[in-house]
Amino acid sequence: MTAEGESTAALRRLFANASWDRWEAKRSQASQGIARPPDRASASRLELFREIASALDEAMRDEAARALRARWDALLLAECDGNVDAMGRLKRIWWTRGSWPDGAVRYLASLYDANPATWERVAAFLDRD
Repeated sequence: MTAEGESTAALRRLFANASWDRWEAKRSQASQGIARPPDRASASRLELFREIASALDEAMRDEAARALRARWDALLLAECDGNVDAMGRLKRIWWTRGSWPDGAVRYLASLYDANPATWERVAAFLDRD
């Protein structure tokens, strides 16, 4: 808790992580013996995510960065069936990721076959204007 700096934020994070761990244990126990494919982002989203992650390792011009962000937004909008409000809600949830439990971040990163650090780099890139 001392690593967080502020005790209220640290306590909130501690409870969030504990709740996630408890939920994961219940989910795991309830799903024993049930075979299903692993969760994944859509193939098109996964492909674009990988393209963005790769581009972040190179010097990228502003135009190229804007184009990648525009493609991501267009893909999200298409996956929301053109519903701008739904896309806005997804983005607002995305922006709160700093308060997500560690397990939620690991889960989301796994949807993209990425480690949490790579997932966060791409997420931070997508947050920029």
